[in-house]
Amino acid sequence: MAQYRRHGSIVDRLILLSDPERQDPSPGVGMGAGRLNRLLVLAERHGVLGPVLANLQRPDEPAAQAMFDAAVSRHNAAIGLCLMLRQMAVSVMDGVNAAGVPATIVKGPVFARHLYAKPSLRTYTDIDFLARGSGLDWVRDGLLARGLRSDGEIDPSAREWKFYSPDYPHMAIEVHSDLIHSRSLGTQLRLTYSDIVEGDDPDSVSAPAPLLTVAAVHGAAHQFDRLRQVTDIVQAARHLTDAADERRLQDIAEKTGTRFAIVAALNIAGHIYEDRRCHEIAQALGPIDRGNLIPRLISGTVVVAMQQRSRTIHTWRRSVLREMLKKDRSFAANSATRA
Repeated sequence: MAQYRRHGSIVDRLILLSDPERQDPSPGVGMGAGRLNRLLVLAERHGVLGPVLANLQRPDEPAAQAMFDAAVSRHNAAIGLCLMLRQMAVSVMDGVNAAGVPATIVKGPVFARHLYAKPSLRTYTDIDFLARGSGLDWVRDGLLARGLRSDGEIDPSAREWKFYSPDYPHMAIEVHSDLIHSRSLGTQLRLTYSDIVEGDDPDSVSAPAPLLTVAAVHGAAHQFDRLRQVTDIVQAARHLTDAADERRLQDIAEKTGTRFAIVAALNIAGHIYEDRRCHEIAQALGPIDRGNLIPRLISGTVVVAMQQRSRTIHTWRRSVLREMLKKDRSFAANSATRA
């Protein structure tokens, strides 16, 4: 777990407090209202307000108390949105399960339920369905039947389709055929329903190896622009504890070309939160090209800056990481082997 040295730094405090399993004394004690508000606003932007509030002690100063209580209210509102989204998702999945079509839910609610001690620690603003074949049509039709609207024409050749509620504009649902949307990245990487679902069991996506794969690829695909992506990776690594899970992770990484992305994500998360398990799994997966440079390329300071005005200073770092993902040769090598 992260044991950062300088509790006076907002970046260090945010990283310490956003660790869902942090056990050392709160570094938030003694913060004035202004600094506390800056910390809470940053936590909210990064999607880690839940663990930050859970790890902070409520301040004694009245002005700081007001900041803290306002953040609690905002977090409770975010939890309410999650409940609405989950209700919609459960309704669709009940139909999916009854019809027996290949579709499942990934990311937000799955991470919240399986990776965090309390689901309220991990909020989300959309629901992601991953499906193939008839499952794609079934989910899309099911969402339209429930009053959601498609974001434009439904292009069958796309990899992602977005739907919105006219009554709740902040509620979004996305349907994916592949969790790698970028055409440039997609020439090297893929992550489809068949890649992470074992047999015909859609619930198998909540096993440790698929959870870590999805978390790592999600963070890498977005070049780590939110701290929540990093906490998802750390939590997923902490839940992957036995050799069978490691072998399953290796199998998924090899057939999808995502080994570089997963190892890079583990190295970044392991350095930011100083998490031993992240480093162990990365080592088991094997070295990657320039792997020792990646944590310095995408540090905790860089990730936090992605939700600040200073983000433009670090744009080149994310561009370099993206080029490294595109140029990784593991997928091509594995494809040649399979052929």
